[in-house]
Amino acid sequence: NFSFYNSANAASLFNDDFESEDFSSWSSVDSPEWSVTSDDPYDGNYRGHLSNSDATEPDEDELLVEVNTSGYESLTLSYWYRVVVTNGDLENSDFINVEWSEDGGVSWTTLVTHDEEENNSSEWTFMSVSLPSEADDNSNFQFRFLGNLNAASERFHLDDVLLEGDALEDEDEEDTPSISGY
Repeated sequence: NFSFYNSANAASLFNDDFESEDFSSWSSVDSPEWSVTSDDPYDGNYRGHLSNSDATEPDEDELLVEVNTSGYESLTLSYWYRVVVTNGDLENSDFINVEWSEDGGVSWTTLVTHDEEENNSSEWTFMSVSLPSEADDNSNFQFRFLGNLNAASERFHLDDVLLEGDALEDEDEEDTPSISGY
């Protein structure tokens, strides 16, 4: 397992380094497009992998998790990634979006887009994104990696996904009187 230091009160609300060799931590996964492989992970022995196993199926493939963020604020999503294209470049229709939902998946907001601007980033890159306050203290919070790659030579590698948040202070504790001195 891994950890990143974010702040004194940061708690891990979700993490997956893919060492389980599956997507058991995730709520939904489009398979076989999303898979776990031991081929050149960032850290450990395994990583997540998105590729189009069938070039005739240009659809959006999802890796989604539901996380109850009740009692937490100042959420940060971080992960390591790279975009690998072995033949040509990503086209403008190819993308991997990192999205979040405050309403249980009814609507989605894009946090980050990885697209043709990142062709063949052979080096692993760290990404950290602060989520808006609507994600705080939210029992309906979800995030997902949503990709559309239309050729078998286009791949997205993912490792060490971490969602952290700071514990909300208990208002009762703030209002508790204290006695000092005698």
